[in-house]
Amino acid sequence: LRSIRMTPAQFEANFRNEYIAGKVKDMVRSTGNATEEQTRELYNWVGEEVTIDYIETSPRQFVDAINVTDEEIRQFYTENESRFMVPEQASIRYLTFTPKALATYQEVTDEEIKAYYDANADNLVQREEVNARHILVMTKDSDTESVQKEARNKIDRIYKKAKAGEDFAELAKTYSEGPSASNGGALGWFGRGAMVPEFEEAAFATPKGEVSEPIKTQFGWHIIYVDDRKDPESKSLEDVKDQIAQAIAEEKAAEVISDMLDQSMDRLVSGMDLEAIADELGLLAVTSRPMPESSLPQAFGMTPEAAQVIMAIPAGEAHQTPLAIDGGYMLLEKVEDIPAAPMELDQVKQVIINAITTEKATEKAKAAADEILAKLSSPEGAKELADRIKTSEQFSRQGVVPGLGRNVKLAKAVFDSDGTTWLSESYVMPSGSIIVAKLHERIAAPEEMWEQQKDTWIEQASRNYQTEALTAFMTDLRKEANIVIARPDLLN
Repeated sequence: LRSIRMTPAQFEANFRNEYIAGKVKDMVRSTGNATEEQTRELYNWVGEEVTIDYIETSPRQFVDAINVTDEEIRQFYTENESRFMVPEQASIRYLTFTPKALATYQEVTDEEIKAYYDANADNLVQREEVNARHILVMTKDSDTESVQKEARNKIDRIYKKAKAGEDFAELAKTYSEGPSASNGGALGWFGRGAMVPEFEEAAFATPKGEVSEPIKTQFGWHIIYVDDRKDPESKSLEDVKDQIAQAIAEEKAAEVISDMLDQSMDRLVSGMDLEAIADELGLLAVTSRPMPESSLPQAFGMTPEAAQVIMAIPAGEAHQTPLAIDGGYMLLEKVEDIPAAPMELDQVKQVIINAITTEKATEKAKAAADEILAKLSSPEGAKELADRIKTSEQFSRQGVVPGLGRNVKLAKAVFDSDGTTWLSESYVMPSGSIIVAKLHERIAAPEEMWEQQKDTWIEQASRNYQTEALTAFMTDLRKEANIVIARPDLLN
């Protein structure tokens, strides 16, 4: 207590207050226990699913009929000039001091290559690799049982489609919730140790051209399609000669980096420019193309802060200290600053045409959807459109409609509907298509699942209610508190 400048009386008073506060919190939380009836209502609400009848219109149907005038292009360009700005750019001249950059200047003999191969032959093998795609339905350990069950049901439905021969890449674009979805689920080549164990085991156990059964990882449920695979095999000296030579050269270069950098710095501070330093030391000074600040970290393996430093250097001047990059350092001088400027109209004309075309086509598709909705209000119109009506697979309140994508607003309207009429508006889906829809069927949360998971649901609901009760109690206390700021000037 002495070390924190507190007396025993102060400690006991603080402890007493904290203890009492804990008791009050426990008392308030105890009012939030959920009953079985309340929890069952929650379970029914969360676990309920629906299907919809829908008619789909696509902007693609109207693209060929769209005409974009030169006047519209100029107006769009003028009104959206900020979208077509080329950011401020800089061109630099630099010397790179990394093992890879300096390896070019190192001499490697055949004897060294042979000795390296003999010492490392066991490691110089083609490792086993697979080239795969996957579809991910995301879940978390904290998700409720019903959410977990919905994810498993969804991946099972996708798995059946894949096993039936549907294009896996297209299925991934439509259903996958992972970052590779837009690329057809492609993961590229990877070896053992690159993925989480469950995923790796399934990927390497799946034959080329086949789909794995659904597997569970920390990220959710996956199915995997193996595009190709490489079996492990030994490599001859001739196969890996260039690889070994590069490795040895980089090892030698790593030993001289500090010395080369010191020599270069001595010349830089004496007033020599990078071209002269490079000529004197037998190196190559490289001049970059103009690049914006955002491209510098990726191009050179530097931090965003280092990129800011480069942009701040005046043109014609050198940075007086080395900048850290991946594997080493670089010395640089600013060659040119290019201020931000709008791109020429001709450069972005096709982009503008595409944007206007998409906008007009979407408007026409929306108008067509509204016409369909109006027709469906009469028996004659509904009969005329009957052959265009499709029925979706079941989905939850989260709003992910299989084959159409996620639209929370649509899901809310469907779940609030009694199903007697079509919804009063059309909805734009992630694919760009526009649908009109009505409730087709409600699917109640499964009774058997409730019996199995009832205790877990009640426990989780009680925790949620207890948190809400305590939050409400604390909010009321804050409202009633009398707060006086004695020295408002100190707040400034």
